[in-house]
Amino acid sequence: MRIVNIENQTSVIIPCYNEADRLNTSKFISFLNENESFHIVFVNDGSTDNTVEVLKSIHQMVPEQTSVVDLHENGGKANAVRQGVLFTLKNLRNCNQIGFLDADLATSLEEFSSMSQFLYDNKNFEVLIGSRMSRMGAQIERKFSRKVFSSVVGMMIQSVSYLPINDTQCGAKLFNRKMASIVFAEEFQTDWLFDVEIFVRIRQTFGKQYATEAIYEYPLMKWVNMDGSKVSLKEIYRTPFMIAKIGLHYNLNNNIQTVAERAASINIETLVMKPSSILTAA
Repeated sequence: MRIVNIENQTSVIIPCYNEADRLNTSKFISFLNENESFHIVFVNDGSTDNTVEVLKSIHQMVPEQTSVVDLHENGGKANAVRQGVLFTLKNLRNCNQIGFLDADLATSLEEFSSMSQFLYDNKNFEVLIGSRMSRMGAQIERKFSRKVFSSVVGMMIQSVSYLPINDTQCGAKLFNRKMASIVFAEEFQTDWLFDVEIFVRIRQTFGKQYATEAIYEYPLMKWVNMDGSKVSLKEIYRTPFMIAKIGLHYNLNNNIQTVAERAASINIETLVMKPSSILTAA
């Protein structure tokens, strides 16, 4: 068994719900074998197929660089990612960067590694968000309908976050440890729009100017649209109402207590997670 003892590791949260047929186990294993500074936290979000067995098989191959958090019930992507972040904060002390990717690897692990290096090299930024901007030299494969929908949603989101972010919904995001501990301290109000809540929390905590300077849209060189999205048409139709919910919750509660004040009052060591079991070598 390899012994991995890297001071500055990057934790990658992979939320998984019924992903047994889509998980590319060989890609995860080969990447970790070549990149000892990464630790992948797989979160099984109450899957009804054999996803957890596939995750356990990956863990057996690279036990020092993987953890499996197995949740009792399906709670949605927002909760799964949050549980993975909380697990990292409590158990993986050497992880100074914490991020998440979609299980289908529409954004590759190699691309995420480049994001990680960029964040280490540019410490003035605290948050990197993958951006699927079409441009010369980049391979961005998105369906036209989803591109149009994302543009419309993007305009609505900017009206709530007050931040000039072009691509909020890309599944690749990376934070330094301090920022992760703040934005993931509380449960989210929405599921697949929790990314928007992240930006609202940062703006609410530090102010618009700080947020604008701390968040960087990292232009991806490659992103491939994968079939099998877990976002239903019903959820898509509800998007305007969820965005309105976000705006009301955060803006109307500004006079109660800021996110930073609430986060400061929470001890990460005592945050309650909801796993039924955990596999880790950490």
